[in-house]
Amino acid sequence: MACVFSRMVFAFEERMDELPAIYDLSRSISVSIDLDQTTAYVVEALRNAIPYDAAEISLLDPASGQMALNYAVGQEPFDKAQNARVYPVDQGLIGQLVAQREAFVIDDLAGAPLAAAEPARTWRDLPPRAYLGAPLLVKGKLIGVIEMVSRQPGALTAGHLRVVESVGSQAAVSIQNAQEVQTREKQLKAQI
Repeated sequence: MACVFSRMVFAFEERMDELPAIYDLSRSISVSIDLDQTTAYVVEALRNAIPYDAAEISLLDPASGQMALNYAVGQEPFDKAQNARVYPVDQGLIGQLVAQREAFVIDDLAGAPLAAAEPARTWRDLPPRAYLGAPLLVKGKLIGVIEMVSRQPGALTAGHLRVVESVGSQAAVSIQNAQEVQTREKQLKAQI
């Protein structure tokens, strides 16, 4: 009985430690209406709560049906123009996120068959061992994915997954709003 109670207290304390990070992230995710700034802020803000070595946000391109890399952080500074990448939605880790529409953690990519099917990712030179991925959904509609990796097996946990899931829907809405603003700006420029 004491062991069960001890585990419950530990789990409660772990969740209480997550709350300030979730609150801060949720409060400030919608700071910008610029798409690139919004995606950069989401990834950078999560770094304060999750010890990842590299991360990517890819957004679904409705025209091609593929995931287009929008922002990455890791070993090298990210330049969207130089790092234009498109990922298939039916392969590898992104394929699983798209198919299941559920976030997941892989403790060690060395033993994961999905990792072998990965296209060239911005984090390929790490090499990544732990993985955390979550779909970005707005009213059940997939708009993109956020993925994080660590060099250390087991470094990304269920607790980190809860943080991403907790702020993911708000981040997705902020990203979608920024996409809509970008689309309107392009339409207005085309009319001028």
